[in-house]
Amino acid sequence: MPVSWDAIILTGGRGIRLDGADKAGLVGPDGRTCLERTIDACSDAESRVVVGPECDDPRVFSTREVPPYSGPARAILAGLAVLAGLAVLPCGARIGVQTPQKPRFTPRPFPPGRESGMTPVESPDSRPAETQWVVAVACDIPRVGEAIPLLLDAAESVSTDVDGVVAFTDGHPQWLCAAYRRSSLASACARLPEHGADESVRSLVSNLTLSEIPIPEAIAHDIDTPADLRALGFHQPVCHGDGSSVCHGDGSSVTACQTGNSSVFHNKSSSMYRKP
Repeated sequence: MPVSWDAIILTGGRGIRLDGADKAGLVGPDGRTCLERTIDACSDAESRVVVGPECDDPRVFSTREVPPYSGPARAILAGLAVLAGLAVLPCGARIGVQTPQKPRFTPRPFPPGRESGMTPVESPDSRPAETQWVVAVACDIPRVGEAIPLLLDAAESVSTDVDGVVAFTDGHPQWLCAAYRRSSLASACARLPEHGADESVRSLVSNLTLSEIPIPEAIAHDIDTPADLRALGFHQPVCHGDGSSVCHGDGSSVTACQTGNSSVFHNKSSSMYRKP
């Protein structure tokens, strides 16, 4: 029986080796952006959460790690909070959540007095049964659609004492091309310090029992440098910045989708809101 799974897609990196380029918005040979390709690859997931700058794709929940740019472990924590139906992280920070057009469970507004643009997800007891697995992926793996089925096949066959399956390529585990048991990943996130930041996924899952799944390097190859960009046929998008289309800018100027202040988002389905 196929495993049930949700997806957490991380888009919040700074793209330092690409001169600050927004990896989510890089355009591939077929015209799809990195983020679109990744969401497509997760189409069979029960729910999908994009963690990073605001995403208005109607198929996903969209939220942000707290504080912004606090690292991939914090992003996974924020994504799990959305999947668990939480509006408040264990550290006490509230998270903003945009909901998909046809969510798997129904959002409800904050009580009066809370930020009107912030939406918590319905409590877990009103949701369908929790999925067994969470696939955590970075948005910059062009062939992630080929990697995910390999991970899920492995997840289906591992013993119950294994907490996750991780892509292993070129002699290294790929922590953000992996499937983790939901309960194990939640326990790992619960061990994060209350006011920490910049923890790696490697440190987050260091106490878990993981199975490394050999995957061809070409499938797990990510876009990290200008050389990767050229080799894989990707390029940066043309950004008009006039509001006529969705732009994925680098934050150097105000666009339809992002400003230089990473804590400010434009929610196209409601109004502008600011994280506390």
